[in-house]
Amino acid sequence: MKHPFSAKSLNDRLGLVTIPEWVNKYPIHCTFNIPAFPNLSKCIENGIGQTNCISIGLSIKIKTLEIIGFGGSCHWCTEAIFQSLNSVRKVEQGWIASSGEHWELSEAVLVSYEPGEISLEILIKVHLYTHSCTSQHSMRAKYRSAVYVTTCEQEQQAIVAITNLQIDFPDAIITQVLPFVSFKLNDEYLNYYYENPEKPFCKNIVNPKLKALLAKFSNLVDKNKLQHLNESQND
Repeated sequence: MKHPFSAKSLNDRLGLVTIPEWVNKYPIHCTFNIPAFPNLSKCIENGIGQTNCISIGLSIKIKTLEIIGFGGSCHWCTEAIFQSLNSVRKVEQGWIASSGEHWELSEAVLVSYEPGEISLEILIKVHLYTHSCTSQHSMRAKYRSAVYVTTCEQEQQAIVAITNLQIDFPDAIITQVLPFVSFKLNDEYLNYYYENPEKPFCKNIVNPKLKALLAKFSNLVDKNKLQHLNESQND
């Protein structure tokens, strides 16, 4: 997956809009020493988190968001969990396919995050604590327990994180670190929980997961989003 611009379109966009407009449109953070660059030399994008820019006579710093995939339970649940974290910028719900024996699509989400605000290790810890990461149940083909990495660096970090977190669980963690290959967006039911919090599935299945998230990771969650959970307990 790549950001929605090529080297040519980046030059074109910078020649047509101001920097604040451009930064708001694309998932990328920039600091510049002047407000617009109609003659910016080309930027060559090598992949997620790996944008190399060549500039002439300009002070430029570009930092992209990173994207990681998580699967393990119903994507409505997983979407709501990561949407509830303060430092997550975007969550896309759907199905992810990997490679080899894991080529089939399985329910999952793509999470866009800024590594300077929240680490991959913390995201993985949240994921392990909010789904049955030690259970090899009969629905694993539909709900493959996995972290889908998009870079070699993410792969190394994920393996280390899961290994270090094993001590928190009495049974063996089955969550796999797999390469991200493809994604199918579930565009019919995006933002399912937060648009339907009163539906039985949300109250009976998603709410307990969010309560567990709030209890374990209260310093990471957007408490305004989860305020209704406390209100329901007081009813």
